[in-house]
Amino acid sequence: YRPTQIVNNRNQPEYQISISSLPPSAQEKYYAQQRAALALNVEPETAEPKASKPFDAYSEAEREEIVFWEHVVQQWGGYARKKGESEAELLERFLAWLRLEYPERSWSKATLYRKRKALEDGDLDGLVDGRGKTKGSRVKLEPEVAEVFRAFYLQETRRPNVQEAMWGAEEYLAAHMPDKLPLPSYSTFYRYAQSIPPQLRELGIYGEKAWRDKYGLYISRDYSNLCSNDYWVSDSHTFDVLSKAPGGKPRKLYLTAFIDARSGIYTGWYVTDNPCAQATLFALRRGIERHGIPRKILSDNGREFLTRDVGGLGHRAKKPKPGAPVDPPPIFKRLGIQLVCAKVRNAQAKPIERKFLDMKGQFSTLWETFTGGNPTEKPECLKKVLKQGHVPTDEEFVEAVDTLISGYFNMRRYSGPIAEDRELKRMDVFHLRMGSELVKPASKEDLALMMLRSTRPQTVGQRGVHVTVSGVRFEYFTPEFLWEYADKKVYVRYDPDHLQTCRVYTSPDDRFICELPLDTKLTVDFDGSSEDIARAMAVINKQARMTKAAPKDTRVEGIDRRTMLELKLGAARREQEEYVPPATKTPIRMKYSDEKQAELDLRLAVGQVDMGQINRNRMMMKGETDDGDDW
Repeated sequence: YRPTQIVNNRNQPEYQISISSLPPSAQEKYYAQQRAALALNVEPETAEPKASKPFDAYSEAEREEIVFWEHVVQQWGGYARKKGESEAELLERFLAWLRLEYPERSWSKATLYRKRKALEDGDLDGLVDGRGKTKGSRVKLEPEVAEVFRAFYLQETRRPNVQEAMWGAEEYLAAHMPDKLPLPSYSTFYRYAQSIPPQLRELGIYGEKAWRDKYGLYISRDYSNLCSNDYWVSDSHTFDVLSKAPGGKPRKLYLTAFIDARSGIYTGWYVTDNPCAQATLFALRRGIERHGIPRKILSDNGREFLTRDVGGLGHRAKKPKPGAPVDPPPIFKRLGIQLVCAKVRNAQAKPIERKFLDMKGQFSTLWETFTGGNPTEKPECLKKVLKQGHVPTDEEFVEAVDTLISGYFNMRRYSGPIAEDRELKRMDVFHLRMGSELVKPASKEDLALMMLRSTRPQTVGQRGVHVTVSGVRFEYFTPEFLWEYADKKVYVRYDPDHLQTCRVYTSPDDRFICELPLDTKLTVDFDGSSEDIARAMAVINKQARMTKAAPKDTRVEGIDRRTMLELKLGAARREQEEYVPPATKTPIRMKYSDEKQAELDLRLAVGQVDMGQINRNRMMMKGETDDGDDW
């Protein structure tokens, strides 16, 4: 290359060299120098100070690391300098000491300068080791894309699937917002799905019940002021165990149980193949006989508890219509028990649900015929066990349940919320925390009377009163009862286990009338023998004779229907003779036949004076009564 000589403004020679004539390496060097010179002349932008987080916002490990670096920088500032030692030599000696004191760490001058600068600027993030704490890619979803993806992802499918939601979002965006395509990678959507609040994710994918069970707030009960027998909690449980019925067919049995809320013991229970109101009463009777009468009972809303004559209809009760018959008091009311119904579909309100879970895990799973509560719990060996016939009978299973509840569950150590009782057995807690009094029935007969089932008010018919149990109609009467209470409203109390008799009460004042026997004489087979029919006819004839004899006992000699007729005729004659019509000022208009009316009209037309009208006017002025005559 050849330079060009010029003279500058100070009259001095200068040489100019064409950049294009230089080799490429020299050109790049020149341009780099020019860019650096231009950068020095630009005013640097003042960076906004980084927002510092409070010390409590860091994790425990990060707080320890911050404190460690503050201590190291403080030691560095107070490290003793030898005479004539430079700053660099002091730093080298301090680094050597740090390597000996903390050999597990890597030390360098740059690290110490960086940490001291962070402390001076108040940047606590600079004191924390951020390696490995990044969350991968920084790619973010656009708001529109995130909204569409979230709508597809939070569907109540009970199966969170990012890939399916991505496919749905891509198809939707292709039809409505094609400018948002292509979509980011699967990892970006996965990170976004994980950033959705877990409560929202649980509610959207699994439903409200799953959300309430896992994240919803619930009421915590205070048991400190509760005494034994203050509350019994009742419910039914299905045993996931097959037992052999009397006919030899495998089936599942059910447990109806009452649990004392304070101590957690099973107070009363009954194993049945059909959970119903009568099974509830059997369990309640066993509990009362052993542990007394509770003050309140907390139950669910099943029909076996909310029955009209057991505990009442609860939330199913309707406002009675005017004039409707009044139902007899239910059994719980006669026992002095207040029924409290749990909220519908709210298992958290009933602690007995957790007791039944213990029953399943500690008892049902021990049987070879355990079926599990769902297909995933079903043992693989169950089919083989059933094929070999190793199935316990109902009697064996019921006996095992009674023994386990009495001797195992009720005798275990108390594990409830009251800490001071956790060293006692549950039965000990029940007896020691009884409260002011223990209410028990005076006798078994009194308890039996209080626990009789009741019918609704019924009218005494031709065959007395009736009770229907399991679709079978039972009728009760005596001729004396029919004679006195026919067509009257009564209701019946009965024991389903002893249907030979029933007790009848007045409605609605609930007064005992009598005890009636079950009719066995007027019910015969269709092809019954003549002796059976004769016995039935004897009962019918007895009632007929009683009915026919009753009027003879109530008649008076000389009084019959002829007497009643003569009395009525005599009264009628006296009324006719003694009757005097009252005076009235109402005018009377005479009605003539057509021929006579035409004659009168003709006389008036020729000027004849109407003397009849003149006389009527005169009598009206004097206040007299018109006698109907014209003259």
